[in-house]
Amino acid sequence: MSRILDALKAAERERAGSACTSSAELIELKVCSGGQKGAVVRSSRDSVLLGRGGPADLAFDPWVDSVVSGHHAEIRRESRGFFLYDMGSLNGTFLNGEPVRRASLSRGDEIWLGRTGPRVAFSVAGSASIAARVIPAAGHDDREGDARRDPRFTLLLWAVLAALLVVILLQIARH
Repeated sequence: MSRILDALKAAERERAGSACTSSAELIELKVCSGGQKGAVVRSSRDSVLLGRGGPADLAFDPWVDSVVSGHHAEIRRESRGFFLYDMGSLNGTFLNGEPVRRASLSRGDEIWLGRTGPRVAFSVAGSASIAARVIPAAGHDDREGDARRDPRFTLLLWAVLAALLVVILLQIARH
């Protein structure tokens, strides 16, 4: 009976992958540059999407990080480790400065989203009881939107500046 249990446990471990890719380990991404600088994402999921779009696990601001595509890159946990995939992005995905379409990831690797875009450090962390967690950058509160990044704010600002210019020009014309 114990041989059967041992065989079942061994099969379960093999199905889960090697020790380096066990589902207990979290993919950890720290944003090193760009609008989300300082943000950290930890995920136990088998894939993590990086991009500007709503479904992205690590979402970048399209107004600040405009070189990032909607579905720019994906990190996948596979049986032989973690792999980075470019998802057909316009500006390319780079691993430690080299352009890639698919590449194996190691702890400490730096992912570039476009040659001039944000850079993200890849690591693997210990287990946690959460599927995904985002820690906002210092001084940034996700509960309150940043009005300066809202296009309506920019439009309003330009309208106010134009109105002030008209008032100044009218005052000059009167004298």
